[in-house]
Amino acid sequence: MKISRFLLPLKIVLLISVLISVYITIFNGVAYFQARLQPEIQSIRTAMLQNTILGLLYLVMTWFLFRLLIGAGNEDIISRKNLSAVKGILYVMLGLLITKMVFAWIAAGDVKVYQNGLYFRLLNVLGASWELLMAFMVILALAIVFERAVSLNEEQALTI
Repeated sequence: MKISRFLLPLKIVLLISVLISVYITIFNGVAYFQARLQPEIQSIRTAMLQNTILGLLYLVMTWFLFRLLIGAGNEDIISRKNLSAVKGILYVMLGLLITKMVFAWIAAGDVKVYQNGLYFRLLNVLGASWELLMAFMVILALAIVFERAVSLNEEQALTI
């Protein structure tokens, strides 16, 4: 099965995700600045700020994914250029994970739990970020394998 058969559908899916991310980012950014005039809805403003930051990070991630898809169209898939795209995706995933954890911690502070407040915050952080944590671990493992493959490929090129 050749990967080049799936490049066009993947590029179309990436274009759709870019359009959705741009819409979400603009909508939440405008709503955040409109809600600044009403201080009684602080938790909604926090959610809008979170969605704006996540939308921008998703746009950066789609840029790295597009670079990776462009690099996958070549015959030389294992290259430094593709490795930099994989590492960029890894860093954006780390940013997404940290953003989700910080805003989950803030959101848990809005709920008035007098007993076990720290437990509730940690539970909220874990519930909000476990999927991203698992995805981050998978991409980290793939990045490590990919980096070793690039170094082995360069060593083979040097010995030939």
